Amino acid sequence: MFELNSNEGYFLHLIKTELKNEQPEEKPSEVEWNKVFEIGLRQNAANLAWFSIEKLNNPPEGELFNQWQEVYAKAASKCLKQMMETDLLSEAFTSKSYDIMFLKGSKIREYYPSPDMRTMTDIDLLVKAEDREPVRELMRSLGYEDDLLNDGQVDAFKKLPVIYVEVHYDFSAENHIYHEMFSIDWDKLVKTDKDHIYEMTFEDLYFFNVGHYAKNMHNRGMGIRAILDCFVLWNAANDEQKENILKKFESTELKEFNNNLLKIADIWFNDTDDDGSLDNVQSYLLKTKTYGSYKNEIVLGAARNINSDSKLKYVFSKVFPSAEYLYKRFNVKQQPLLLPILWLLRIILLIFSKKEKKEHVRNQYNTFEQISAEDIDYEIHVRREFGLKGN
Repeated sequence: MFELNSNEGYFLHLIKTELKNEQPEEKPSEVEWNKVFEIGLRQNAANLAWFSIEKLNNPPEGELFNQWQEVYAKAASKCLKQMMETDLLSEAFTSKSYDIMFLKGSKIREYYPSPDMRTMTDIDLLVKAEDREPVRELMRSLGYEDDLLNDGQVDAFKKLPVIYVEVHYDFSAENHIYHEMFSIDWDKLVKTDKDHIYEMTFEDLYFFNVGHYAKNMHNRGMGIRAILDCFVLWNAANDEQKENILKKFESTELKEFNNNLLKIADIWFNDTDDDGSLDNVQSYLLKTKTYGSYKNEIVLGAARNINSDSKLKYVFSKVFPSAEYLYKRFNVKQQPLLLPILWLLRIILLIFSKKEKKEHVRNQYNTFEQISAEDIDYEIHVRREFGLKGN
């Protein structure tokens, strides 16, 4: 779909040649360096493209060259700091005998040719639910500030300027569309050679992360990272592991979604013929940001509530969310008599929230006003094409 002489095609070429340790071709005259750079920034993959750019005889010149090099340097520095912090967290948690497992990017980046090729917003780790309160105190003792507590199954902490940690107590929240399929059983994890540190089997690492990508598409959309990760992990798997992975998906509703992830990876990075059946998905992935967007989130919300397309109903649903949401938001047992109090508390918290939070709510409202039936139809169509029938 994306020819080498297009901005998107050349960006994918730079990514492909580095992942496969090949010499990249020089930039075609039709390609604009600044457009390729913009794609890389949007996808949090400009640093990965930089590895190939360094091999070119005619790389971008002047200020753009310096900007691109700076993006790579910052990504590499952040990667190193995150890896050092991961070691610190491992030591701190295991010294207190807390069982832990690192999730998502922390493990996936190990399979890239170099870990700094794979950017990571935060460090994700799993801890047993019964350790939640003492773990909070431990994180504070390590210099972390609370950022968001009781957000479903996650507590989030920050250590400025670049370290952000999400402590999970399950892989997904109970309201996750695929929660039952992707709930972690500690008894099925693999013990490592370090006491109290666990990991998934390779097959489960792949399987669970496809579930994470499906959740992202369900909630807000996503960019090309899922394709990159699937390509890297699939290439690292042996034949038996590949067979086991496909068996895990065989009886699930995500079978087609996984097959299409791998199909796009083959088209982009293995030069497999493109039959055009995933054109909309491919275009969507390259145009959308790594973690989707607020607009996508609002459009998807409208798509799931076709009968609630008025501004009044939308605002009402935001001010007075479901009882299930409120019970989880405030971490209280289900008691219907509490609902009016919880709704009132939510409104009070919004009134006294930070300026950024209020601005976010206003932006959501304004965005909702602007979305059209065509926007909704497009989001639904892309997900159907991708194989996400439940969306």
